[in-house]
Amino acid sequence: DYVELPLTAQLVVGLSPTWDWNLYGGIALAFKAACNVSNDAGDKADCDEAAPSWTFNSTEWSVPFGTSFSYAFTRSALTADFRYSYGLSNAIDNLRLKNRSWQFILRWGFGV
Repeated sequence: DYVELPLTAQLVVGLSPTWDWNLYGGIALAFKAACNVSNDAGDKADCDEAAPSWTFNSTEWSVPFGTSFSYAFTRSALTADFRYSYGLSNAIDNLRLKNRSWQFILRWGFGV
C-alpha cells in the first residue's frame, strides 16, 4: 500500500458551454505505507517475514496521466476521470518489478 503525491499539469478544452475535456500528466512520488504478500491459497504475511531476502523500497516514482470529461449543471458538475500511473522505480531492489495502477473516478461536485 502506498500514499501517492502527484504533481500534474492539466489542459482544459471547452467543448461546449456545459462540456469540458481535460488531459493531464505529471510526476508522482509514493511512500510505502504497508507491505503484505499473499500466496495462491490466499495466505498473507508481512513482506519482511515472507521475503526476507528482498528489499522493498520505501519510495517510488511514477508518471500519472489521464483524461476526464466534465458536464456542468447550474450549481454542480459531474466528472468521469480515467487515470493510469506508470511506475518508474523498482518496487524491490535488484528486481525489475514496477507498480502500475488504473484509477476510474466518478465525481459529483457542488458549489457552496
